[in-house]
Amino acid sequence: FPADHPCTPKTYGYKSSDNKIVCVCNATYCDDIEPLASIPAGMAVVYVSSLAGKRFEKSLLQI
Repeated sequence: FPADHPCTPKTYGYKSSDNKIVCVCNATYCDDIEPLASIPAGMAVVYVSSLAGKRFEKSLLQI
């Protein structure tokens, strides 16, 4: 299931152990979630974000 407009990650913090991540938006690019189109029967769309750096990663799962 393709990503819409994936996050361009940037880490920040005073120490390397801080591991703070944000998505970069600028004049030429910004991450985005497109409106959902038709989802096949028996399937679900899941968005995941995590402390490790995932930001609204989309996947299609069978239910």
